[in-house]
Amino acid sequence: MVGIENEDSSGPKPPSYDLSAMPRLRHHSEYYSERGNFTVQVKDTVFKIWDEKFWTDSEFFRLVPQENGTTLENIANEKAELPLNSEGRTWKLNDVEVEDFTRLLWVINPRMPGKIKATTFEDWNGVLKLTDRWMFHTYFNHAVEKISELSTDPIKKIQLMHRHKIRREWAIDAFVALALRDTFPDQEDAEVLGLELTTYLAKARERVSYMVPFWNRRRYEPVKAVVCEVFRLNGGLKDPESWKAT
Repeated sequence: MVGIENEDSSGPKPPSYDLSAMPRLRHHSEYYSERGNFTVQVKDTVFKIWDEKFWTDSEFFRLVPQENGTTLENIANEKAELPLNSEGRTWKLNDVEVEDFTRLLWVINPRMPGKIKATTFEDWNGVLKLTDRWMFHTYFNHAVEKISELSTDPIKKIQLMHRHKIRREWAIDAFVALALRDTFPDQEDAEVLGLELTTYLAKARERVSYMVPFWNRRRYEPVKAVVCEVFRLNGGLKDPESWKAT
């Protein structure tokens, strides 16, 4: 593993650690198996799992065997060394919540094949964060699509689009919802949208207000056509190879 010396290495030995000063750890109730070959610590929780998906599906973790023991800056930022102990090699992941790492495992390593426990916005948002961060591209796309199936506040959806650099077509329904609202977004929401999208939204709302026949001003499909034209979006885009913006 990156940054951790083998016990039989002829190189310098890792520094000594005061084990009594280490946090009290607990095994995760779902994802700790003695048969696992990859031990991960997230805060005070230890996971012992199979590593295959991390090396085959994550562009980030795939760097580890390629680097053959050297330390890349971004990898060093993601993990911290722990002493070799009865757990074997342990990765301590930084800036990760136990709940989010568990949600990721629900998706990439479900306890029952074909049955994924993630169902809520909070679940899939947690998956989205980590699949984006660690470049699990296939699972990132899956999380994006699952969030689309949920009822999500338009501003929150656009905020996710910006944060994770998702194609704007993913948020067409959010743009349409804002165009159909009786009131224009307030200053706080406009800051989330950004100047460009706020300008597009103002133009779309103005055009919608002049639509004839007038009942089209409240119908989804006619308003969507206006939004796609003003925002320069492909309204027919479905299941792209990647939802990442280029």
